[in-house]
Amino acid sequence: MSLIKPNSYCEFVATLESDNIHKIYHDTQYGFSIESDNELFGRLILEINQAGLSWTTILNKQKTLNQHIQIIILIILLIMDTEKLIDFF
Repeated sequence: MSLIKPNSYCEFVATLESDNIHKIYHDTQYGFSIESDNELFGRLILEINQAGLSWTTILNKQKTLNQHIQIIILIILLIMDTEKLIDFF
């Protein structure tokens, strides 16, 4: 019996169980448009951290990375003075 290698990520995830981290990522994020700067920043952080690691490892750490991104954004906002904060919004 020979195994058929999938030609794309979409073909690969089609063979996975619904609770698989790759299937969840594919069905909820992969190829979807990015609506906000924070979401874009989060995706860039995922891609940057992927260097040298498997995509599975990154997907498993995504929730924690997103929490850290939110903390960084809050720290940046806290150190801005009121005038800059008003201009920001």
